[in-house]
Amino acid sequence: MAMKANLAEWVGAVGAVGAIAAALFLQLWIPFWRRPKLRIRSGTTPDPVSDADNDGIQGEWWDIPVENRGRRDTALAAQVMLTAVESRGPAPPPELRVPLRSLKWTHLQNAQADVPAGVRRSVELGKVKPKGKGLLLLGVFPPLRHSKRGELSEGSYRLEFAVVARNARARYYRLDLDLRDGTLHFPTEMIEQRRQQAARASVRS
Repeated sequence: MAMKANLAEWVGAVGAVGAIAAALFLQLWIPFWRRPKLRIRSGTTPDPVSDADNDGIQGEWWDIPVENRGRRDTALAAQVMLTAVESRGPAPPPELRVPLRSLKWTHLQNAQADVPAGVRRSVELGKVKPKGKGLLLLGVFPPLRHSKRGELSEGSYRLEFAVVARNARARYYRLDLDLRDGTLHFPTEMIEQRRQQAARASVRS
């Protein structure tokens, strides 16, 4: 009888430990499974949209799509931060002072937005205005008033971004672009970088 009692106690103890381990596992795994996953899809290049401002001057807007590929949770206060701008032309300017701010979400007057699971939104990389002969005005937010620091003239550039949210892991991307003849050209697609590979901000804010 004593052996049966000891065996029952041992089985009960093992079952209790197993139940606790399962509960802890679920507490850790379910939030991980539900968490948002912000991505700029592999192979992406910005999409052009032609439009005119209130002044009637035709311009070309370039948007970057961002998708929450998580299963359940909304990405809270998501933003795409401009972390570096580097001139890569044969004769780069001696100093390129682009403000390192977040990009504005398309159709929103804000650099932060909630992105539900399975939803794709876009941020404004910038606009070329007038179309076909203007400079690239980066879509940083808040916008710069009475300053040309957010403008890029004709040339080749490398831009780096961090896609972040309050409840999501940050991801890092790099994009090369050429501005010539008043429009943008992309010699490579958007490339995702590991955190340790992401270059430090090479431009002072």
